[in-house]
Amino acid sequence: MSGIFGMWKLGNGKIEWKTEVEQLYLWNRAYGEEGEEQYMDENICIGAFLEKFSGDVGNASEAPVIKENRKYAVIDALIYNREELCNKLKIEEICSDEQLLFRYIEKYGPEHLKEVNGDFCGAIYDTEKKSLTLFRDHMGVRPLFYYADEACVAFSTDIRGLIGTELVNKKIDEKWLWGQMVGAAFMGTENTEFAHVFCVKPASYMSFSLGENGICKKKQTIYWKLGGKKIRLKSEAAYIEKMRELITDAVKRRLDAVSGMVGAELSGGLDSGVIDILIHRLGRDCTYFSWSASPEEIPFAEGDERIVIEDICKQEGINCTYAGCS
Repeated sequence: MSGIFGMWKLGNGKIEWKTEVEQLYLWNRAYGEEGEEQYMDENICIGAFLEKFSGDVGNASEAPVIKENRKYAVIDALIYNREELCNKLKIEEICSDEQLLFRYIEKYGPEHLKEVNGDFCGAIYDTEKKSLTLFRDHMGVRPLFYYADEACVAFSTDIRGLIGTELVNKKIDEKWLWGQMVGAAFMGTENTEFAHVFCVKPASYMSFSLGENGICKKKQTIYWKLGGKKIRLKSEAAYIEKMRELITDAVKRRLDAVSGMVGAELSGGLDSGVIDILIHRLGRDCTYFSWSASPEEIPFAEGDERIVIEDICKQEGINCTYAGCS
């Protein structure tokens, strides 16, 4: 996961790096060392620390901050249907996932993000229209936090980058804290522990533009809904086979998107067990890891998750690396 951040501020003076942007920079720099860049103008600062350039980058001029058509964009993405999107755009697969996603949004609009299979978030600033668009993937895998008032919009992969800036109202949301303590689920996926800092909602995009009284937020648009496409089959066996097909395809797509050895966690649960079994059966070189201590250090107990882990390892002929007591 990469770190992206930015600030759009109204007013007569320029953005002050030391007091207004430095914390965004510092809290996001730990997310990536492969590529670093910031673009800064009088009222806009936008930057990225990329963990890697995703995809087959054949263009040496590609940079963390995308600059095209009088627009500036920072994107954190891992795309699983590159070939499909490249064919639709009629381009060769020599650009990064970030550049590919930007071009796709440019041609078809953010409402067509529903057709993108991947984990992503990003921001696009349009210098001509004076607008800022934030977007996030279907399931909210990649985080993106934001703060907005009439004079300022700021966004960050790491929420601490926002809290560190002087322009952000840091009032605690006591209702959110209460909801977390009692296990209430009604707070939704947008709220945070700070009353004025929010998450971009999964499967959505939102735009900020200039209005008569300053920066105004347009209505948030949901581009995809979980369960929107129903699958009807004739038997329980058919549903089981379809589930197997979908899960196998999901794991394979993610394996195909990265090269070299991969790592996978074994927690003793159904989800990690199924995924790790599929990784092995798909023939991928993988390191399997558990946060638990080794059975050689602490004996098995009743209902111990390590019993399941050991069963999976024995069945598949793989080894699990345990974290250890320390």
